[in-house]
Amino acid sequence: MREEEQIKKIKKIRNIIIISIIVIEVILACILMFRPNKSKYSKRSMSDSDKNMYNSRIEKYTNSEIKGIKEDERIRRIINEVISFNINNAEDNALYEHFISIEVNNVDGFSSNDEKELNNICYQCNTIEGEGINNEENLKKSINIMQKIEQKIKSNKKYKVELKYNDGLIYKVIISEEEKNKK
Repeated sequence: MREEEQIKKIKKIRNIIIISIIVIEVILACILMFRPNKSKYSKRSMSDSDKNMYNSRIEKYTNSEIKGIKEDERIRRIINEVISFNINNAEDNALYEHFISIEVNNVDGFSSNDEKELNNICYQCNTIEGEGINNEENLKKSINIMQKIEQKIKSNKKYKVELKYNDGLIYKVIISEEEKNKK
């Protein structure tokens, strides 16, 4: 009988271990299924039509010969659209975690220190080529430095705008003052 009792005890322990493993697996599955989506790139993927609509708000200003819009106003509108996108996409309830960076080349009055600050904050916020830390503090810093760019845009200058895309979505706007304007 002693042997039978030991076998029963071993079976009970085995059953308890199996039940414990199953309970742990169910708990882990629930945690994985119901945790918030904290994807580095986006909270929701965009359809092609969403991407086209999203991009078109900036793309419409890339042509330097838009009738009725002065050169400086065209660049300011691009900057304001980028700021608007970034504000909307940084909100907790935003559909997309997407940050559009701005890079500036040779814009009079925008110092190399300003460029370094801009590049640093855009790197921190950008989900495509940076850390993707698009929080309120970084957003405020990015808005301030992007507004500084706006102040340096002059009506008597010509600017080139280049857009960088990832997966069909604008992630960077490069603004360059054309060399023929430089003295």
